Amino acid sequence: MPENTQVGTYPVSGVRSEQIFTLYDAGQPVYVRELAKRFGMQVDPFHNWFRLMNREEAIPANGEWYAYEENRYHETILTTGNVADPGVGNDATIQLDASCFDTNGNYYGRVGETITMPTTGVQARIHAITGAFPAVFFTLKPISATSNIGAIASGTTLAITNGGYAAGTGQPNSATVGATKREFKLQIFKETVAFEGPEVAKQLWYQAFDENGQPVGFVTSMTNQALYRLNLKINGAFLTGQANTNATLTETTRHNATNTIRYTEGLLPTITRLGATSTIPAGTFAMDDLDDFGIYMRTQGVESGVAMFAVGAKLRNDIENECKDFLDTNGTDFTMAVKSVLSNGKDWEKAVSLGFSQINKGGFSYLLKTIDDFSNPKTFGATGYDYDQHGIIIPLTSFSDPVSGKKLDNICVKYADNNGYNRRMEMWREAGAGGNPNTYVHQYDDMAINMRAHLGLQLLKMNQATYVKTT
Repeated sequence: MPENTQVGTYPVSGVRSEQIFTLYDAGQPVYVRELAKRFGMQVDPFHNWFRLMNREEAIPANGEWYAYEENRYHETILTTGNVADPGVGNDATIQLDASCFDTNGNYYGRVGETITMPTTGVQARIHAITGAFPAVFFTLKPISATSNIGAIASGTTLAITNGGYAAGTGQPNSATVGATKREFKLQIFKETVAFEGPEVAKQLWYQAFDENGQPVGFVTSMTNQALYRLNLKINGAFLTGQANTNATLTETTRHNATNTIRYTEGLLPTITRLGATSTIPAGTFAMDDLDDFGIYMRTQGVESGVAMFAVGAKLRNDIENECKDFLDTNGTDFTMAVKSVLSNGKDWEKAVSLGFSQINKGGFSYLLKTIDDFSNPKTFGATGYDYDQHGIIIPLTSFSDPVSGKKLDNICVKYADNNGYNRRMEMWREAGAGGNPNTYVHQYDDMAINMRAHLGLQLLKMNQATYVKTT
């Protein structure tokens, strides 16, 4: 029996009937204001982080949207075929690799541009271009008569770093660059909780209030539980959800329409596909790893100096332990004066503070945040999973869409909203019991409370992000 849980009280699929015992049966509801939460609140919605960061926007309810990312303005050259050492002051001819061409046979590199040879730093001008797709050749001429371009192995990457032209000559050929289109989809999440007639009467219905103290409706412990399960699914989708590429993954509606089940792609699959992956075995995190993260972000053109470092609980412990060890020998005092808990905050005592919520290293501020879902023993923290040792590093930036000019957040939650109909989070009831017969919609002595959310995750510039994992 897991965690000393009473038989018959596990989460199950089905309708709650009057035979199920509730805490409210043990005493008057007026004295029992909340359930005994031996597993804590069990609710820390990961997806709500983005709302708190004001990174949540409405879009028309068509189920999908697009954004565009700028491509690099400049490119390297890749060679194919070995080139022998031409000797001091002599030209060398290279052939472009097939990967240098687009679908129309266009390539990068123009007469007059200058290459810095790897390792030696020798400067060589692209002096002539001959041939046609797929066999294009660049003739390289050393800038200095005493330089040797040297042998060039097949598969060598060459960087264009300079360019020079003679007086009275014309302009080089034009260069152009496109934008990468990213496609995102909204996902429909659902949850339901149902009561049979007498159970409705036994539930403690208490009023909920907004941040201004105004009543907004009534909830019960069971609706809270259903909302938790809904949050769990949204969190899971935003973390590990995969886009649906399976043509058979459909459902048929009551009107006999066959619709595709849309899935939003989560952070981990997106970063794995577009960004970097850093393998750090458990207990081996080192301060130098932060240097590696920062160097990688700079290679990807990161403009923000702030990066969210969201991690599992065990990885956070490793990070904080490494920070403490790193500072151990420089005289850092980890003690602080606090008011004693046992004396009701009256007496001041010494406490040890080993927590780190922000680390500044290599020009970046890493904001540490723990992903509680990775510790949930019923999801990502279950036996056999090691997500609590994983983490993600995402620079927080905003930029203009190169096509529409609209300001975009690199990471943002979108929800369906069109003509005043907001599908971000809906809740409604289907009742044949529960009071107010005017609202009954069927003859059965029960009531169901339905929840539905229509959300998606926008992830842009994920080439700048890093996924930290153990293997």
